[in-house]
Amino acid sequence: MAATSRAILGQIIKLTKSIALQEPIDKKGFKLEFIARIPRLEMIGIGPTVTFWKTEGSFQAIKNIARMIRFCHPEAVDCDTKTIEGLTMKTIEDLVLNESIFRADYILASSQKCLVDCRVDQDINEFSKKIYSQLMTQVRTSINDWCNVIGVPRVICDSFDIPQAHIALMGTSKNRNRP
Repeated sequence: MAATSRAILGQIIKLTKSIALQEPIDKKGFKLEFIARIPRLEMIGIGPTVTFWKTEGSFQAIKNIARMIRFCHPEAVDCDTKTIEGLTMKTIEDLVLNESIFRADYILASSQKCLVDCRVDQDINEFSKKIYSQLMTQVRTSINDWCNVIGVPRVICDSFDIPQAHIALMGTSKNRNRP
């Protein structure tokens, strides 16, 4: 694994350590409430409300992760840093009830100090790799959502689809009148 990928894993660990499940004593956390996505249930807006407190360390880790992803992954070079930052927190929010990554009962009861303490996998590197993998899936999906292919009018081809990449190309008719 490249040095930068290891650095991203380190920032993911830092992020999950800096997300508090209990209100910080010094009141310097940013309260974040969201409806947690229940795995295998595709209904949006159905699920328990989870409350996190993002700290200054959370914001810095999110910024670092976004910059490192843009540096480490050529496909993400032109991505907007703010988009990757948003996807980072969205990924964490989507995974909090994933039983292969987090102990949902710890999170729902706010029984641990921070998010990393709720992990299922005791190997922290494996834990961070699972989150990283899901984050990169989100980033690639986002790239596919805004990627447009613009055909050249002089090129004549048949229409075709690449369903797994969500790409559809409408070809130009061979009988088209040209000026």
